[in-house]
Amino acid sequence: MDQFIRVGQDGQTIGIPVGPDSSFILGELILSAVDKELGFDQRKAIRFYDDYEFGCKSEIEAENILDRLENLLSNFELELNHEKTRLVKGPSELEGYWTQIIKDFTERKRIRNNEDLIDIFNLASRLALDNESDFVFKYFIRRMRMTVLNKDRWDTWQNILLSSAFSEFGNLREIYEQLDLYGRIGYSVNCKSLYNLLVAKAEAELRGSSSSELSWLLFGFLKFNIKPPKELIIKVIDTGDDISRIIAIKLAIVNKIGIKIKLKELMTLLDADIGVSEHWLLFWELYINGWIEDVILRDEILKEGIFEFLSSKNVSFLRSPQIDLLEIPAPFKKRIEEISGAEEFERLNRAIKSTFHDLSSEEGGDSDIDEGPDYF
Repeated sequence: MDQFIRVGQDGQTIGIPVGPDSSFILGELILSAVDKELGFDQRKAIRFYDDYEFGCKSEIEAENILDRLENLLSNFELELNHEKTRLVKGPSELEGYWTQIIKDFTERKRIRNNEDLIDIFNLASRLALDNESDFVFKYFIRRMRMTVLNKDRWDTWQNILLSSAFSEFGNLREIYEQLDLYGRIGYSVNCKSLYNLLVAKAEAELRGSSSSELSWLLFGFLKFNIKPPKELIIKVIDTGDDISRIIAIKLAIVNKIGIKIKLKELMTLLDADIGVSEHWLLFWELYINGWIEDVILRDEILKEGIFEFLSSKNVSFLRSPQIDLLEIPAPFKKRIEEISGAEEFERLNRAIKSTFHDLSSEEGGDSDIDEGPDYF
């Protein structure tokens, strides 16, 4: 198990990879042991994944618990993140004050014209500046799903959505969702502006350290049927992470962008022991999608039992970009039914549920915001 974990993070021996379900299981095993030694009492403490919150009678008791927790974590070569660890004297708010401000403002404010939209955007911008470590814009955009704007407000709102992509990391999914929902009720998506946004941000990501934001940007080209520049596809294949490479290759195939030479170059990364290779997902998708016909690749893949099983089930981890709504908010449901018909709406709803299973929140609700968007 330790060997697989190290393979998943470039040989590092400290910590576990962020994202895989296996990490949740391992984290729970370790922290459950810490809880037991700590004498974890759910009446006075809460742990959510790796976040602890303790209720103490005094500052001395709080400092003692903190010391004990640090010592217990060190037994597992773990340590507290001191930037996120603090002692708070009560009474204390249960959630950030900015969430209540946005919630109140979006419920009370009637959007009668474009100036009202700009007022809401300005409010969110000020709150985002004051709360840089929080996902203010993501929450703001999700709150706006509970309103269907008139068509004469759409251009302004679309410009706000696209500009907010530069304001905060990690809210592309919420932006795509809004564009998708409005597109389904007959509003036109400004593909030229979206193209400029995706290219500019993707190039900036490639100049820095490639992250999940890059794969989300490439996913946007797929979702909205926008052809990316060949130069961008080549850069991603050369220097991007493997998930971004997979989406870039898919884009090249869909848009008939010639990358045969680049695909052959990728074969130099093929590890003899592909079962524990850091590039296993890349080569699996090359194989299962038929993007490259290579006997060596096929033989290396199928000699591993797990890949033989995946092949028998024709499993690909790249999902359809067209079904990328976790849910359809109640205000949009009626409009989609009016335009497409109840039967078409039900078909879409079934497709969403079969794609995301129990990830969808209750229809029309104000669901919590997930910080880790899944692009596969």
